[in-house]
Amino acid sequence: MLRHTSRILPLAVLVVALASVAVLAKIKVQVDYDQTFDFSTLRTWTWHPDGPGNARSVVSKDDDSAAMKKAFEPRLLPIVEAELARRGFAKAASGDPDFYVTYYALMTAGTSEQYMGQFLPGTVWGVPFAPNTTSLSVYPHGALILDITSRAEKLVVWRGVAQAEIKWDDSQAKRDQRVREAVQELLKQLPPKPKKK
Repeated sequence: MLRHTSRILPLAVLVVALASVAVLAKIKVQVDYDQTFDFSTLRTWTWHPDGPGNARSVVSKDDDSAAMKKAFEPRLLPIVEAELARRGFAKAASGDPDFYVTYYALMTAGTSEQYMGQFLPGTVWGVPFAPNTTSLSVYPHGALILDITSRAEKLVVWRGVAQAEIKWDDSQAKRDQRVREAVQELLKQLPPKPKKK
C-alpha cells in the first residue's frame, strides 16, 4: 500500500500558519516543496490510488462533509485536470505515472474584528486611549490544498494551499471561477522555481 507521507510541512501547519502569501482577488496562495526533489522527472500523473481527495466542513455542528464532497469534487477534478494539461502534464491512461495528485478542501469559520482606535497610537492628544471591540464578523472560510506525491519516492514533494472567504450569495458560476483561479495560481508554481541562495 502506498504511504501518503511528506517531507514538507504538515497540512495543519500550512493551513493555520501561512506566511509570505501571494494574494489574487482575496485568494491567499502558498506553495511549499521538497528542495532536493528533481521536478524535471514529472511528466505524467493521475489521481492518488487511495482516492482523489477529501472535503470537510467544520462551520457548524450540522455540517455534512459527505454532501460537501459530493457537490465539490465533480466541479474541482475537471478544473485541476485541465490546468495540469495546460501546464504540460499528461494524465496517464495506464501504466505507472510519475506523480499522484490529491486534493483537500476545508471549510471553517473565519473571523474579522474591528477595534475603536485600532489604527491610533495608545494616546491621542496626550489622553490614554484604550481600544474596545466595536464589531466582529464571522464568515465561512475555505482552503483548497493540492498535494503532489512522487510515485517513485512515495512522498509528498509539493503542496499548494489556497485560502479565501466564501460568499454564500455568489452564483455557482462565480464560485467555480474562484476555484479555477485558485487552481491556476497554485499550479503555475509547478514545477517550482529554485529558491535564490
